[in-house]
Amino acid sequence: MSPQIILLMLASLLCAVLSGMGIGNAGLFVLYLTAVAGIGQLQAQGLNLIFFLVSAAAALLIHVKRRKIPWRLTLFLAVIAALAAAVGACVATVLPTSALRRLFGGMLVISGVLTLFGKRKGGKKSAP
Repeated sequence: MSPQIILLMLASLLCAVLSGMGIGNAGLFVLYLTAVAGIGQLQAQGLNLIFFLVSAAAALLIHVKRRKIPWRLTLFLAVIAALAAAVGACVATVLPTSALRRLFGGMLVISGVLTLFGKRKGGKKSAP
């Protein structure tokens, strides 16, 4: 195996461990792929989606086994997500990479701010 493949595998493992600890892996993995590995934004996001599918499949199996899935809501959200993904894929093919980077960065900032200052289930603000 080439050193680059080994480094990518180690970065994936580190992102998976951090994700398991509650730290969002998408931003970390895409940042690593674009900034360190030199992979283009669109390809990095595609690799991140593959990475996500593997971890989501494992989580799905556990939740199915524990019978914790509201199937009607899940089906509804899956249909909406598939439509949104198709629209997003079409938009991504016509936007320049610089615009995709700015949009992705903006989404990460908004997500971080909402996570930092959002309310928890009990109505209390989360502590920074």
